[in-house]
Amino acid sequence: MDTGGKPVAMARVELEAVSLYTYSWYRSVFVFAPMLFFRECFVIWRYPVASNEHVNSNGVADTWFRLQLSGGGMISELGVATEKIWGLMDDFPFPPEQFYSGRGLTAGRAKNVIAQMLVFDPSRDKAWFSGIATAIRNPDNNQQLIGIAMAQDQQHEFMHVLAHLLDEYHETDLGPLQSTLDGSSTGYLTNVAPTNTCDALPWKHLVYGGTYNPEVDSLVGAFGANGRFHPESYCLMNGSHDNREFFGGNGQLRVYDRLCNFCRELTAFWIYERLGVLENDVTSWADWIAGYRAPFYDEFPFYAPEKVPQENSDRQPKWFPCAD
Repeated sequence: MDTGGKPVAMARVELEAVSLYTYSWYRSVFVFAPMLFFRECFVIWRYPVASNEHVNSNGVADTWFRLQLSGGGMISELGVATEKIWGLMDDFPFPPEQFYSGRGLTAGRAKNVIAQMLVFDPSRDKAWFSGIATAIRNPDNNQQLIGIAMAQDQQHEFMHVLAHLLDEYHETDLGPLQSTLDGSSTGYLTNVAPTNTCDALPWKHLVYGGTYNPEVDSLVGAFGANGRFHPESYCLMNGSHDNREFFGGNGQLRVYDRLCNFCRELTAFWIYERLGVLENDVTSWADWIAGYRAPFYDEFPFYAPEKVPQENSDRQPKWFPCAD
């Protein structure tokens, strides 16, 4: 597939990290389809900085970015980090120049810049701490944001920001998802749907008998409850949290070597969006379906794991079909 030769520039921002971590991050992100195919679409800019103290859980340490922890994880109070990361854009060879308009997950975000922050844990001698994905607003223009992925589970957090993929694990305190698409913007498109009705799912072409899945039953469906459904049980975008209530076992449904079929397609779609191959923010998903989906599945055919339906940690098959 032709990307038009336009690179997606990604600002890579690190805290107390060395080149070994750069290599480790690179290998973790570009190991699964379709990311391996798109490696040359990315410009990776590394910016290691020295801090006077290590980040810690007892208040704000004297680190370069003044990051904070709570319960062993990052929190989104990023006032100092926001100013410093946006300040780095002055020296970045590919500064944020194009921003999404409209509403939804993409509103105001830079198309061509993503920040990935690794946070050093001295007790493990490597980047760690529970991660988050968020966006930081330009101090000089509140209509402009940069997506930022932080800390542990680097691939998972990065795919949140790059492809606007939502968490597929369950948290019972979250209500129904409001929408995945509306008539005014592709910015609502993601991998979680508010309905489990087959014909209303964005991934209906992947359910058994769909255009790109003629023969694999009991794999792609509508997993979940309470107005939050996703396509397959195991995926990089899943995890644990309240999964045990719905899936049994230990609830851990994250794998680190693959995205589910629909998340793969969304990743390729959003890369094309960021590159400008799909130029119209409003019609880009329709344009993808009409002209790019078929070539994508020619290059990356629908795939299924060896065992279907997939099982939880207690080896119990768990399958949630979509509803007619």
